[in-house]
Amino acid sequence: MRRLWALVLVFLGGLLLALAVLVKFVAVPALVVAPLNLDFKKPSVASGTVNTVADLSTGTEQQNVDIVARRYTGADVVASQQAGGNTGVYNSTQVVSLASDTAGKPFLPMSPERYAFDRTTSVMKAVAGANVGGTPITADMIGDNTIMPLKFPFGVEKRTYSMFDSSLMKGAPVAFVGEDTVLGLPVYKFEQKVDAQKVGVNQGMD
Repeated sequence: MRRLWALVLVFLGGLLLALAVLVKFVAVPALVVAPLNLDFKKPSVASGTVNTVADLSTGTEQQNVDIVARRYTGADVVASQQAGGNTGVYNSTQVVSLASDTAGKPFLPMSPERYAFDRTTSVMKAVAGANVGGTPITADMIGDNTIMPLKFPFGVEKRTYSMFDSSLMKGAPVAFVGEDTVLGLPVYKFEQKVDAQKVGVNQGMD
């Protein structure tokens, strides 16, 4: 009887070991790939308060404005498959509205974005058609290791990354600044600071 239980335990140990290897080398690599079945109609929603907002139509500023940002993102499956090489092509648009506006009317100009990137590492690719508001994203803008702003890389490390800034149209440093806890879950905290820069001119204002 003891021999039988010993054989059963050996079998179970081998099975668990095989499952562990399967999870590490098969399940995990599959799960950390950015999906292509995103529903563009289901936005991610964030809210907050902006200290100062410029109203370009009137040339005035508003202080402490409560806003709601809705990010609509969907994958172009055909373009992703045509690009090959584990490439994902995402179309994304952010709609920013006043928190007091129940209709969700855009408060700031919308700028459609189209990104191509490695679905595992998030590193951007200069695929034809990638653009922000119609401005093409070129290889010179993203370099070799700039990550797509909609998805931080899986397997994130305690280091500085280059994340694409859609206003600057180039990568900007995102630095690891420490560890934190969100809803009881330990997380890494990153911070991106971009110095004030001139990104455009409103022809309607002096």
